[in-house]
Amino acid sequence: MELTHFKQNNIYVVTLTGSLTNTTADVCNKYLDPVLKEMKNSKTANGLILDLKGVDILDSSGIGLICGKFVRLKKQGKKMALCSLNETVRQAFVLTDLDKTIPVYSTTIEGINRLGV
Repeated sequence: MELTHFKQNNIYVVTLTGSLTNTTADVCNKYLDPVLKEMKNSKTANGLILDLKGVDILDSSGIGLICGKFVRLKKQGKKMALCSLNETVRQAFVLTDLDKTIPVYSTTIEGINRLGV
């Protein structure tokens, strides 16, 4: 699992590459926690986009991690969205109806424009 992030227009974008599964969820969690802490302490941070274009496998641990971060940010009054899901990952969100709860955008730019409003 490789993770990188940047901030644009008060939106944090974290790009994930690799498998988001039971074996990598802890690495992802350790990376995201300081980013979310920085967002919490920021008066200008509006939200977080998880760019999943590089995620090839997603299991229930990965879905749980994403849901946990979504709830955490919502409690802080911040927004969260996903973008660039491949067909396999998108199907996991459709089958669990999470695509109705967590916004999903086609591209990072679309997500930044929508969350930044």
